Formats: sequence, structure tokens, C-alpha cells
Amino acid sequence: MAQSRRLKRQRAKDLRELLEAKQAKRALSNSDCKAEAQMPKREAPPIATLTKEHQLEEAHQLLLEIKQAQIEATTLFEGVEARFTLMAQYRQLLCGNWPVHCRGWEALSNLLSLEV
Repeated sequence: MAQSRRLKRQRAKDLRELLEAKQAKRALSNSDCKAEAQMPKREAPPIATLTKEHQLEEAHQLLLEIKQAQIEATTLFEGVEARFTLMAQYRQLLCGNWPVHCRGWEALSNLLSLEV
């Protein structure tokens, strides 16, 4: 009888240990699940999104660059236009007076031919 009580106690002790081991294992598993649930998943790095203020500043900067390019182009065009105007004026001066010079040479040659 004493032996059967010891066997029963031993079995109960073994079962208790087995149950405790299973409970500990479950507790670890549950804590792992909770920890995984609390841990953030692997996420892509956040993409830097521009705020409206940054977008407006960037748009304003682009407009300033466009205006500057327009001013430079206009200045260049005005310089080219001024050169063409000067060239046209020189041509006018040279070619406009050319017939007078030609008439002068003709008159001079006529005078010379009369003297001879």
C-alpha cells in the first residue's frame, strides 16, 4: 500500500512537472506571439514627403529660375538686335551715299575727259 501511494505520488509529481513544462512552453510561446505582435514588422523606410510649404517654395524657386532665364534670353536678344540695327545703319550710310560717290566720280571723269 505504501508502495502504491508512493507510485501515485510519483505519477502525480511527474504529471505536475509535465503540466508545468507544457504551461511554461505555452507561456513562452504566448509571450513570443505577444512580443511579435508588439514589435513593428519590417517596414520600408519612410519616404520623405514634401509638405505643402516645401512644394510651394520649390515651385516659387522654379518660377524664379524661369524668369531669370527669360531675362537672360531677352538681354541676349536685345544685344543681337542692337548689333543688327547698327549693321543696318552702317549699310545705309555706306550704300545710301554710294550713288553720290559714283556721281562724283562720273563728274570728275567727265571733267578730265573735257580737258584732254
